Amino acid sequence: MRDGLAPADADVVRTMALSRGALFAAPIEGLPASTDRADPDLPDTHSRKITAGIDYGLGRETKLTVEYATVQGLAPRSPTSACAL
Repeated sequence: MRDGLAPADADVVRTMALSRGALFAAPIEGLPASTDRADPDLPDTHSRKITAGIDYGLGRETKLTVEYATVQGLAPRSPTSACAL
């Protein structure tokens, strides 16, 4: 570890600093090339979102909103959840 980073993490930091987020036209000298591939047995994900709501005016500048939302589907790799206030 160097500066608290694993060698691979230090390579990522170096690459991002050099590229400033842009794509490189050629491999960076001194860094190993890498390729990411999805598992061919990984099932496709799909989802369906349903949202319904009602707005009701209580006055000139006040309204009441009631909303229902549901998401159904298959997400085998990473289940997620969200909350909003």
